[in-house]
Amino acid sequence: RHTRFCQVTGVRRVLFRSVVNTQGKLSNADDEKVSVIRELDEAVAKIVRIMPADLVPPQGMNIAYATKDAKGPGDIAAVDGRMTLEGGVLRKNGNARFGAAEHMSFILGEVMRVNPSMRCMMDIALTKQTLDAASDEGMRIVYADWNGGASIAESTRVAIDSAKKFPDVIADADGESRVLNVLGKSPDDVIRRLKRIL
Repeated sequence: RHTRFCQVTGVRRVLFRSVVNTQGKLSNADDEKVSVIRELDEAVAKIVRIMPADLVPPQGMNIAYATKDAKGPGDIAAVDGRMTLEGGVLRKNGNARFGAAEHMSFILGEVMRVNPSMRCMMDIALTKQTLDAASDEGMRIVYADWNGGASIAESTRVAIDSAKKFPDVIADADGESRVLNVLGKSPDDVIRRLKRIL
C-alpha cells in the first residue's frame, strides 16, 4: 500500500494496490470539496475582472462557498486573505481554501439553515448605489446588526427570521463594516446577481 495526500482537503488517504481502491479514487466528500474549490477559483478570476474599485470594501472582499451538507467553517471555502485593491486593481491575496473566512461562514451557516440551496455569498461595499441598484432589481434586502452585542450567527438568524420572504441580500445594519452580502446557490449565481447590481 502507499499513501496519497490531497492538497485541497488535507486528507491523507491509504491506497491498496491489489485489494482496495486500486484506482486511488477520492471519496464523494473529497470530490465535492475539489469541485467547490474549482468553482471558486473560476469565479474569483471573473470577479477581479469585473468588480469596480469603488465597490470594494476598504477591508477587501471575499466570496464563500459551502459544501452541500456543511457543518461548520471547515466545510466552507473562501479566498485566503481576501481580495484587496493594489494600485486600484483588485487582486486575490491567497488561494481558495476551506476554513479561510470564519466570519462569513457563520453568516452562510445561518443562511443554509433556512435555505440549504443558498450555499454561496459574496460581500461588496454597502453604498447608496448598491442598495438602490439591488432594490431597483427587485432583490429582497434584510438588515443584520452584526455589531449589536449578539453573535454573528444569532444576528443573522434574527434578520432572516424577521423577513417575510427569504432575502437575496443581507446588509450591515449599523453601517460600521459597510458591506452588502449577496447570496446565491453557487458562485456563478452570485456573479449573475452581482452584475445586476453593478
